[in-house]
Amino acid sequence: MTSALGSGLDAAGWTASVVVASDEPELREGVDPGDVSPGVPGFLVIFLVVLACIPLFRSMTSKLRRLDHRARVEAAGEPVTAPADDAAAPGADPDAPGAPRP
Repeated sequence: MTSALGSGLDAAGWTASVVVASDEPELREGVDPGDVSPGVPGFLVIFLVVLACIPLFRSMTSKLRRLDHRARVEAAGEPVTAPADDAAAPGADPDAPGAPRP
């Protein structure tokens, strides 16, 4: 049976061809393996990226936890109040809703 899709279709369905690669990749002639490795500068760049990501991940985790907590509080029917630091900020309107009362 000949198909317009090519020779990859047989009675069982699609077939895949397997390409076997050599165990060890080879470089072109005249190229030294030390010339193509990242070495110390590559390691330092990756290390600095990891160090920069750690505070970002910690901040994201705390914000997601805060968001989850607010969602649970709202689902329970309790009103969400602003943190005390925001309400008592200098120059804040003392008559605003949620402002601390003396």
